[in-house]
Amino acid sequence: MKLLILIVIAIVLFRICRSRYSTKCENCKKWGKMKNIERVLIDQRPSHAIKILKNRNARGEVTSTRETKVPATTYVYRQYRQCRNCSNKDYLVKTKTVEN
Repeated sequence: MKLLILIVIAIVLFRICRSRYSTKCENCKKWGKMKNIERVLIDQRPSHAIKILKNRNARGEVTSTRETKVPATTYVYRQYRQCRNCSNKDYLVKTKTVEN
C-alpha cells in the first residue's frame, strides 16, 4: 500500500515538474514564468484523421472495431509567450487537427 502511494506521489511530482519546465524562460532560466499572450493562425490545410468505429451488440458490448479515414483540417498556430519575470518574448509553433 505504501509503495502504491509513493508511486502516485512520484507521478504527480513528475507531471508538475514537466509542466513547469515546459514554461521555462530561456533568458532568465526561471521555471513556470512564461505566459501565453497571443495565438495567431499561420496555416490551414486539408488532411485526414483516423477514426475508430466500434460495432456494438444489443447489450452494448463491443463486437468489432475498424479504422477509417475521415476528412479533417490541420491548423498551424504561432503561440506568442512572454516571461512574467524579465519580459522576454518568444513563440512556439503548434498544430491542431480537427475533424470536419
